[in-house]
Amino acid sequence: MSISIKGANPRDGQRSNASISVQDDSPRGSEEEALAIQRIRESTGEQSWIQKPDNSYINRHCSCAEPVRHGIVSLERIQEVWDESTQQVEDSAIQYPKFIEFPTANLPRLYSFTASKRFSYMRERCFEFLSCITEPSTSFKELDKLYSQHVIGNVRAELPERATTRSIITGAFDLLQRVPKTSTMLSDYEEISAQSTIGPWSCLEVASAASRNVIIVAFFSAARWIRQEHGSVHSFVQRTINTTAELLEVASAMSVEPDQGHDHVRWLLVRSFLWTSWQRMVFLHVHQVQGIHLRYGFYDYRHEVDCLLRRTVPAAQKPWQQILKDITERNKHEYMCSWALELVREQGVSITADFRTLHERFNEQFGNLSSRCNPDQQTGVICDGSRPDKCQRFINMNGVENQSAHDETCSGCCSRIFWNQSSYLQCGRLQAVRLEEDPEFITYCRASEKTLAVSHVWIAGMGGRPEEGINNCLYHRMSQLARKLGCDSFWMDTACIPDDKILKKAAIKDINMVFGLCGVTLVCDRDLQMIDLTGTALANDSYVVDPATIARCEQILATLLVCDWNVRAWTYLESIKGRRNLQILCKNNHTVSFLDVARIVHKFGHIDLCVLEMSLGHLLPSRTMMSKFETEYGRHKQGDTLISISQAGELLSYRPAREEPDEMLIWSLLVHDQDPFRDPVQFWRARQNTKLATGFLLSSTPRLNEPGLSWAPKTPNAMRGVSGESSLYRAYNGEDTSNARITADGLRGFWRVFDFPLRTGKVSALRRFKIIPADARERFERSLVENKLESVDFLGQLSKIQDSMLHGFKHGLLIQPDPGPMAKCTSPDIWWALRPTIEMLNQSAAQYRGPIRGTLFAVCGSNGDFTAPSLTPEGEKPDLYHRSVTFPAWTWKGVYEWPADVVLPDLWLKDILIA
Repeated sequence: MSISIKGANPRDGQRSNASISVQDDSPRGSEEEALAIQRIRESTGEQSWIQKPDNSYINRHCSCAEPVRHGIVSLERIQEVWDESTQQVEDSAIQYPKFIEFPTANLPRLYSFTASKRFSYMRERCFEFLSCITEPSTSFKELDKLYSQHVIGNVRAELPERATTRSIITGAFDLLQRVPKTSTMLSDYEEISAQSTIGPWSCLEVASAASRNVIIVAFFSAARWIRQEHGSVHSFVQRTINTTAELLEVASAMSVEPDQGHDHVRWLLVRSFLWTSWQRMVFLHVHQVQGIHLRYGFYDYRHEVDCLLRRTVPAAQKPWQQILKDITERNKHEYMCSWALELVREQGVSITADFRTLHERFNEQFGNLSSRCNPDQQTGVICDGSRPDKCQRFINMNGVENQSAHDETCSGCCSRIFWNQSSYLQCGRLQAVRLEEDPEFITYCRASEKTLAVSHVWIAGMGGRPEEGINNCLYHRMSQLARKLGCDSFWMDTACIPDDKILKKAAIKDINMVFGLCGVTLVCDRDLQMIDLTGTALANDSYVVDPATIARCEQILATLLVCDWNVRAWTYLESIKGRRNLQILCKNNHTVSFLDVARIVHKFGHIDLCVLEMSLGHLLPSRTMMSKFETEYGRHKQGDTLISISQAGELLSYRPAREEPDEMLIWSLLVHDQDPFRDPVQFWRARQNTKLATGFLLSSTPRLNEPGLSWAPKTPNAMRGVSGESSLYRAYNGEDTSNARITADGLRGFWRVFDFPLRTGKVSALRRFKIIPADARERFERSLVENKLESVDFLGQLSKIQDSMLHGFKHGLLIQPDPGPMAKCTSPDIWWALRPTIEMLNQSAAQYRGPIRGTLFAVCGSNGDFTAPSLTPEGEKPDLYHRSVTFPAWTWKGVYEWPADVVLPDLWLKDILIA
């Protein structure tokens, strides 16, 4: 198969003489071509049936007929870097990043170092960067030379053996042409540059040229793609990215030091260089991870660690969250929902802070429309994006009339078709609507792999119940779409979930199986249905990927990221269960496969938009779904996700449902409870002797008032736990934190803790419990003496916590999740062997990953006797799985944001029980 591209650079938007020929090196070329054409024909009305999603037809190796003239780097420069970086040297001479060469005595294969030594080393490197700048015009060359000496070593020793030189060079060149011409402008650039002659950001070489390390990371990405590897990405690349992020953070802090004021322009150039290199390496890294998911299937969040990169601070004057918001809201159109944009911004892949293509494509489609968010009836404010309850479309749906939506060809005056109750009851379960030409009533059959499952949001007017009936035009619309997609029935909650409590409960219980069995899941959203596929390869028989087709795919992706359908709880459940073959409904009833759109954007589109596509991983088929299904039951079981409670809770923490009890039900369905729970107490009681990531609990989600469950979320929606102008702290999955075990008595596990007596006065605060190590107590007392102002504020914070959250308790406890190797341990013996290294590596707790100015703690209270023996006697191994001795339990009281300008308490590792 051959795919030709007119206009090699997707950024130009105009036809050029350059072209890309796509060669198929797969032995299944003819079959893949047939499947590709088959999918295109489906969008134009020709009937066909796809047994399973193809996992390789768009995965091709591209070669450019001639270099693109407007990229960030030339082919000659890439060849030069390749020659320099692949010189043969002995293995003993390979230079890995110097920042990690501090082996420990106990575990030679682990690398660690003290925070002070690392910070000192980073400062020395940053001063070297500053010193090498003599003239702004030559700053890039000098910085690049120095930067390449400190991070990257021998590339030949790290690259795969089977990757050829030509394929790696051309692959890297193709990737770098799709990277934005300049990085996103630093928030303080205009202010500082106005005082100098360095010129606008678009003309700044350190913000546009590709550094040597960026090119080398492109080599790794190209080599990985050529070999079609599906394992974890190379840790060498992650270390390089994280090292650059740390250098930028240190440089930003040093640039505002009092004695550095005269060098503010040179520091600006250093920060701009590091920011540009870091942003582009993250682009390439996440693009590579996304390629693995697109080729082999999404691996149910197990590869999320590949994208858990270190966040950085490009400017020290503002917190990162504010910088990110300022950058990503540039060019935002009023039609885009601010809360939906906020959800994209809070995803881990948004750390690149580049939403330019997202806004560009969205504005192309909806630029002539006014705001879709309803203003507040009292204040008149339209959705500021701070919380979902600030958007009236989420909390004020009473004005939405069921079945107010009609087909595009309908005048809006058609009659309704009502259900045949006896036909519904005869099916027993898994009811789906039978396709008939002109039925008098809705009749039902059992859902199967030939069923089309319709996923929609009620705010678009397609909601209702079978007792109320469904519009005649909508019935025929869904019937025609089902036939076009090769199905003989369709499932839609409006027609298949009755109002009767018993029947409704049974139908909801079967949702997982319905979407797991269905052959196609159809996404219906008002904004997506406004996108016209006419004139593109998506609506033609020929499969020619031209700039118009690429742009339309990018418009679909940009719209999908911020549409109503992607931010609701029920549709999230339906998408993750029915993602095996997800079809998007567009204008004129054309459909297009999400997998096809994602692959086209990944292969040919803007890399900055492709990175944001990573946040839609739950819409990609899982790896087990890519395999062949043997039986109907086996097919359903393979369609189940491996998503954990904390992962599902994170994704539901900002996806509301119309009714609060439904949110707990959806959570239960997501983790595939055979008998889904609406009662949160039953939900958590059923999970005794299972593990839970401690970092997931650090949120403002409301908790249960039940013995042993004071820590347990009452609902996954964090918005339910805040009122008025209180801060919203949504949940994160905590996969990078240690696990605790749910027991009959409560939640038991290791946390970083600071405990204090609930008495007044400085003396009692200093005389904390005897069980606190002497060195920790001495450090605390010394900090009070050395920082008198901070000590007053410190005790004031403890007093504030006591007054607002700990009435009736004798003891208070501030806790944070513990990170590090312990999070990966599954055996107490392994943890005990690693304990010395763990205590050395994890001198600080895992930080909350959401928008925050200070430090987030969980607050607990207790009336227990702390003079009793500790949980784990000295010298004995801790029992991580079962409680062996009686000791005081703590009660969860909520979360508290500790101010950034107040000295933090010293935390120490402790095994505690939260009841």
